[in-house]
Amino acid sequence: MNDIDRFNAWISPSEIAGKSFLDVGCANGEAGLYVLSNQASSYTGIDIDSQRVEVALDNIKTSYPDADVNVITTSIEEFLKQPNLKFDAVFLGRMIWGISSDVLYKLSKISNHIVIESVNPLNHIMHDTISTYATPDMLHELEYNHPIAEIYPSNFKFMANRITDNRYLCVFYSIGYLKTIFNQLGFTANLDSYEQLKKKWPDEYGYGMSADRKNIKMFVVQFKSLGTALPLTWAEWHNNV
Repeated sequence: MNDIDRFNAWISPSEIAGKSFLDVGCANGEAGLYVLSNQASSYTGIDIDSQRVEVALDNIKTSYPDADVNVITTSIEEFLKQPNLKFDAVFLGRMIWGISSDVLYKLSKISNHIVIESVNPLNHIMHDTISTYATPDMLHELEYNHPIAEIYPSNFKFMANRITDNRYLCVFYSIGYLKTIFNQLGFTANLDSYEQLKKKWPDEYGYGMSADRKNIKMFVVQFKSLGTALPLTWAEWHNNV
């Protein structure tokens, strides 16, 4: 799978021209190259890895020397302390496992379009391993409610949502949990790109779940603002997957 296919699933070229973008965890700036190649008005990339920021800035400035580009070394928490931030779209590419719900709330205030791609789990993480230590309720509708991002020893300190037992800590943001958060903030979810990725790239990047429902893979979901919060609770969504 090439980056063009991946980023096209995040946002189509028809939605890019003339718009501003924030790329959280920009890595080497690949998403920036994608949106600028489709006439984005501006691109801001942030990453906590200064070496990646240098590479990203070099990559982008080499191809688009006159573009409105800002790539900086910072955390999303520090970045959001700035006043008057506003972007047409925000990318969270494989960053959701390290993002608190408070950050998601703040992102919803600076953009009407947020694209989230989950982390690709470690290859050895299998459904049967998780099910050994999880209750049946935790595994309900596994693909849409509990795509596990990582599994750590239970003494690992982390700020995201937790499922714990005496041996493992499962840190995750599921599609269901994200939909509940963003519905409450006035956003609607679109899973069309996710369904397309599952069909086109089921193995290389691992979107969706494998046919034998063992390998737990990535998901992609777009959120767009409706302007009005929806009266949807977790229980209501959970019962209508």
